[in-house]
Amino acid sequence: MAIKRTTIREELTYWCVRTIAEAVVERSAEEGAGRRRLYWGYVQKRWKEAIATNADPASILRQNLQLVERAGSCAYCGGQTQLQWDHIVPRSRRGPDTIDNLVRACQPCNGSKSDTPVTFWAATNGIELPRMVLMKYFKTLWLKAAQRDELERSLDTLEAHASSRARLELSLFAGDE
Repeated sequence: MAIKRTTIREELTYWCVRTIAEAVVERSAEEGAGRRRLYWGYVQKRWKEAIATNADPASILRQNLQLVERAGSCAYCGGQTQLQWDHIVPRSRRGPDTIDNLVRACQPCNGSKSDTPVTFWAATNGIELPRMVLMKYFKTLWLKAAQRDELERSLDTLEAHASSRARLELSLFAGDE
């Protein structure tokens, strides 16, 4: 059964829970249908709990510890040379200059990504974003929506763009000064 999401808060919570569920299932010995049941059972249970308790990403993430632990490699490709700080939501797109929006990236990845939304860049370059990057990205979007008092805003009011993640990013960071 699909989970019906109607607000920005519900959508971001769903993305976070799905990302965590992938890690849970990855460590599971289950195969085939058992694996799918485990995954969706976990997603549904955790999503309901998070919505019922108004959980926010800060209460469920450990990404900054992972950032420190992986400081010697690129968050996108694992490379270990020419490391720079990269804004997950680019400054040119009004992304914040905070630790929640920063990862270490090699010069080739950082230069290639430039000011492209991270999920679009990864998809067009065949890169599977690590959970740490996704969770930091979701948290940045969550904090921006909270700052703008838009967590309860209907998803139906967002402009139509290629993906819901890109649509949400463009909507939340548009018009900031």
